[in-house]
Amino acid sequence: MRSVSLPRKLLDQLAATAALFLPANLSGLDTKDLFTILEMGEDDGLSLAWAPRTEIVKALLPLDTRPERYALLIERRKDVLDDVDASLQIVTHPELTGMVTMLSAATRTARAGFDEGAQALAGNVLETAMKRHSNAWIRRSFPQVTYTKDGHHGTIGSALDDADGWGDLTLLQFKHYLVLAGVRNTFGPGATQDTFNRHLGAHDASPGTYRPEFVLPTILLAHALLRALNQDLERPDEEDDA
Repeated sequence: MRSVSLPRKLLDQLAATAALFLPANLSGLDTKDLFTILEMGEDDGLSLAWAPRTEIVKALLPLDTRPERYALLIERRKDVLDDVDASLQIVTHPELTGMVTMLSAATRTARAGFDEGAQALAGNVLETAMKRHSNAWIRRSFPQVTYTKDGHHGTIGSALDDADGWGDLTLLQFKHYLVLAGVRNTFGPGATQDTFNRHLGAHDASPGTYRPEFVLPTILLAHALLRALNQDLERPDEEDDA
């Protein structure tokens, strides 16, 4: 029986294109796993895109509660920080390198055990990224949405809340949606929190808003947003052409 032969160049292009659809650390996961990751994003304020490593992501999936998932991240703290630092090497766009420097400082601060400082740095990177780039990035990424709400939370909420009715979420939009699912709680309103909230951390500093379990989720959120923005800024038109 004769096998089908495809040019090596085409296979290389297919392999490279796959990175546009799904972060490398999530490749090989099935539909149920990806849905669970999206739920964890919205429920736990986690963004698992590009970091941590696949092994840790898979270990999070069967856990039933947020405290269990946060505890696992703390247990694997060094590996999570290693993965973030390695992934940040990919973020090279000139408009983002200053924020990469600050987030790298946050990972060093976390390694040194200064959790409050690490959370504050990572939270400010998130705020800076949203203010400078992310509101426009969201609108470019999801042009089919009707944006009727103002501010970070309003823009994020418009994109996420409209998704169920689209019926036409594209493969290229999936990784953007994955990042946003984790960021919603970060910029949400309210006077209390069970997940990281940037507004409360900035304007109501207390032991309740700065917690050891918030450190890694905050760093992961900022990292995922920078990775997504780097792809968008590196090739603003390429994904539309694809």
